[in-house]
Amino acid sequence: MRRTLVIARQVAPAKIIVVLPRRAVRYRAEARGLDVVFATNPDRALGLSTSVRRAIAKARFSSALLLLPVDLPALQGHDLARLVLRWRGARRCVIARRIGNQGGTPLILPRWLYSRAPEITVDTPEDLRAARNRAWRARVA
Repeated sequence: MRRTLVIARQVAPAKIIVVLPRRAVRYRAEARGLDVVFATNPDRALGLSTSVRRAIAKARFSSALLLLPVDLPALQGHDLARLVLRWRGARRCVIARRIGNQGGTPLILPRWLYSRAPEITVDTPEDLRAARNRAWRARVA
């Protein structure tokens, strides 16, 4: 986690929000000395979307939110720098970059989509089916 936070700080020096499970002492220790804001997610077992919603609540006045999981060992500073540069050229768009074999994250979510984030996030196979159905209905309509 510390490595990811250091990379994020170098590339995007805005406020960094770390969403943690309850009693995450180890993670807090890893972030020691770094300027981060912690948000506890007591609903972590209900899926990733609960962490995304916690981050959005903390960043509600920011123009965008970089969603960056800490488990991307192939992540490099230039990957995030390109992502941020692309976002600066298209601030109303969701900008995503594939790192290694991980698809979908990191991504930059613009503020106008914060309220729709629960629709975007897919945690379970049922969520994926529902998202596909919504996309299909939107194409047909």
